[in-house]
Amino acid sequence: MCAGPGRGGPCYERHNGRPAELTAKYAQGADVFVTECQPDLARLNLYKYGLPEFLYSYTIDIHHTVDYAAGYLMKQVNPRCGMVTHIAFDNDTLNETSADIRAYWDGLFLYGAPDVVVVNVTQDAIWHREAALPGFADQSLPNPAVLFGDPCRSPPGKASCRSPSCRASSSRSN
Repeated sequence: MCAGPGRGGPCYERHNGRPAELTAKYAQGADVFVTECQPDLARLNLYKYGLPEFLYSYTIDIHHTVDYAAGYLMKQVNPRCGMVTHIAFDNDTLNETSADIRAYWDGLFLYGAPDVVVVNVTQDAIWHREAALPGFADQSLPNPAVLFGDPCRSPPGKASCRSPSCRASSSRSN
């Protein structure tokens, strides 16, 4: 959702999909232009994840906006701020994505990721932050099982815990 007092229209959001011819026309005057983008890194994804190049390229070509096209759209729309969401938010590909977008767009640029980012828009400034969500905003106590491992876990056939629950689970596994 986009809201806020701005220079014309508060925000224009484009969701998952290829750009349409009217995108730039309808988004003119927006304070924040939000679009999705995917980096055009088929070969890198093949090496990193084992995803076949043709499958990655097909998905990007048919269903998504490549990062340099997102930058081109931002240049056409000329908002106060360009923002991309629905992206591969990997530290090892963010520089590539930024470089492709910057090939066309040199204005204020934000990543709308990780998910749930809040963008504040006033007549004088635009800034963003991660949202503080209920259940995620407070600290949680450390879980000793995560920190030090489960004390009841032992190799099959070797019961090292004296607790009745451990002995019961150990005897069931034999």
